[in-house]
Amino acid sequence: MTDGAHQYSTPSSDPEELRAQVAHTRRELGHTVEELAAKADVKARARQRADETRNRLRQRAERARGRARGRADHAKGRARGRGACAARAVRDHRMAVLGAAAASAVVAAGVARGCGRRQR
Repeated sequence: MTDGAHQYSTPSSDPEELRAQVAHTRRELGHTVEELAAKADVKARARQRADETRNRLRQRAERARGRARGRADHAKGRARGRGACAARAVRDHRMAVLGAAAASAVVAAGVARGCGRRQR
């Protein structure tokens, strides 16, 4: 398109110059029509925006997956550390743990016996 000022101010009577002006005007008009057609092609523009949105969402999802994997690995490492700590505590205090388990078993057996007698 032109910048608003006309390139040819006075019409020429020379046929060759007139043909050149017509060819130039046709080229400009062709470019203008192509630009307008691109703007008017709603389906293509919608498809392009949908593709852009789809790509943007894929990138976000990929980043979220990466963060989730990182957090899961961190949590797994912490759980392993705590599990190892608990196992070490049980090993270090094996007799106390066994005593507590035995006492719990005795209490549970006593409660079960007592409940059985009361129901009769």
